[in-house]
Parts: sequence; C-alpha cells; structure tokens
Amino acid sequence: MSAMVKRWMLLPILAICVVPARAFADPIRITSGGLVGDRRNVDVTLASKTRGFSLVGSGAKVGGVWSPGNCDGSDACLPGSAQSLTGLWIGSDFGATATFDGHTFNFGLLTESTGQATVDFEGSWIAPPFTGNRTKATVVQPFTFEGSLVFPLVVGSAEPPLDLVGSGKATLRLSRSTGAEGWELVSATYRFDHSAVPEPASLLLVGTGLGLIGRRMLKCSATAN
Repeated sequence: MSAMVKRWMLLPILAICVVPARAFADPIRITSGGLVGDRRNVDVTLASKTRGFSLVGSGAKVGGVWSPGNCDGSDACLPGSAQSLTGLWIGSDFGATATFDGHTFNFGLLTESTGQATVDFEGSWIAPPFTGNRTKATVVQPFTFEGSLVFPLVVGSAEPPLDLVGSGKATLRLSRSTGAEGWELVSATYRFDHSAVPEPASLLLVGTGLGLIGRRMLKCSATAN
C-alpha cells in the first residue's frame, strides 16, 4: 500500500480522534450565586444560563479546607498578615444537588449512584491594621473559582464529567478578637460576577484540554500505523 493511500486512510481515523468528546467541551461559566458562611460552615449556590445549570451544596471547616474560618480564637489573624480565601470541598465532604439539562442529580461520595461534586474558591487577602478603638473591619478581594461534577450513573444519564469556572468578589466581615491581638471572621460572602473575563485558570483548562486531544491524536495515529 502506498504512503499516499495510507495517509488518505488515516484522515477519517484522525478526524474521529480529534473531535473533542463532550468532556472536553467549554466549561460552564458560573454567573450568579456564591458562598455564604461563618467560621464553621458554608452554603454554596451556583447558577448559569448555560444548559439550565444550578447547584446547591454545603461544606464544613472539618473535612474541607475553609481558610477564612481559621481566623478564630487563639488563631485570630494578625494585622498585616497574608491570608487565604480558599474554600475547597470534594466528595462526601460536599453534599450537593444539581440541575442540568432539566435533570436533577444528588452528589456525595464518588460512587455509581452518587457521583461527586467539587468546588474550589481561591484568592488572598491581608488582615487590616488596628486603628484606634476599631473593633470591626470589612475586607473585599477578588476570587477565582473552579469546580467539577462527576455525574451518577442513573437511567437515561450518560453525562461526562463537567467543568465549572467563575470569578467574583469576596467580602469578609471581621471582629477584633478578645482573646488575641488579631481578627476573627464574623461572616464571609463570595458573589460571582457575570461580567468577569476568563481568568488564567480557565485558560489553563483550555490548554489542558488541547494537550489531552493531542495525546488522543498520537494514540490514534499509532493505532492506525
């Protein structure tokens, strides 16, 4: 068989391999909702007009990573110290219910019947200085968000994993600790900004997807040869 014929036979195979599966589709951009919490627990709501997506879930400081909740008691955040906005929960530590394409799914520990939801809020802030007799303070900083859903295997559902991205502003309300020379968290509110442009993390997701597609092309090419 000539090299020319082999190349023509290879084209349909490569075409099939490089067509991205739905798992490589653009992530769902979250445009409304957010996170509301205190030192111990948070409630998370996510929403997007894309395919009617919405999610409601909750997490706790125990089991997840809730960094603002660390500003508490003897661990009160010292003025001028760099702090994290991280709020990260996954699997059984983040029970959630999501609606997608008109279907509602419950998420929990990663099993065939429950699937799994992951949410990851990231950012940073600086604990403000003490000024006079000031006992309260408010800090507002941007955050970025990434998440994912691994759908449960239910009748009529064969959805691939779904990526979620977004960004917005976090507002932390602080009070001066009575037991330490620092700030304690009173409440946290993270709100998504629908007008935000894609953040670097989203671009990284795109690059990762292209890398996966490239590997699929190489694998298919080797198979065809």
